[in-house]
Amino acid sequence: GPAADTARIVVTQNAIYVDVQPSAAAVMMGDTLEFVARVRDQNGDVVPANNYVWVLSDTSAAELLSPGNVKTKREGDVFVTVSVGARRGSSTIQIMKHPVASVTITPSTATIYPADTLVLDAIPRDQVGRETDAEVTWGSSNYTVATVNQDGVVRGVSSGFAVITATAGT
Repeated sequence: GPAADTARIVVTQNAIYVDVQPSAAAVMMGDTLEFVARVRDQNGDVVPANNYVWVLSDTSAAELLSPGNVKTKREGDVFVTVSVGARRGSSTIQIMKHPVASVTITPSTATIYPADTLVLDAIPRDQVGRETDAEVTWGSSNYTVATVNQDGVVRGVSSGFAVITATAGT
């Protein structure tokens, strides 16, 4: 008799788009995010795919530690684009600075004479003690005794007492 064989045929949907999740994220500087990319068909079903290519729009603001693993470095917006062949998808990361929780001035006390100067240093910190790059604004409680410029340079004016204040954050 005749010989026969069978072939199993699987018909799959065409790959339509690359789905990157989360589709958007708002995080603080220094945070690490995990993204997942999947190729999907017109019904939203996952289509098997290889060779995912991950690209960040601004490598000074974030870095790709491994595929899908992104560490933020500075304030700004970064687009995460994932390509599989001609298909691509993307996500947006909004990176924000940590809010300032405290400012430390060094030295915390000093005695100077009229016409002398002293440079103070102010370090803004977030709620867990990390230094931030927040701008510092300086002020004196009594400019007839001591002045301070925006670089933290204090100048003695006359005998008396003044409190120098460093403010950072909003």
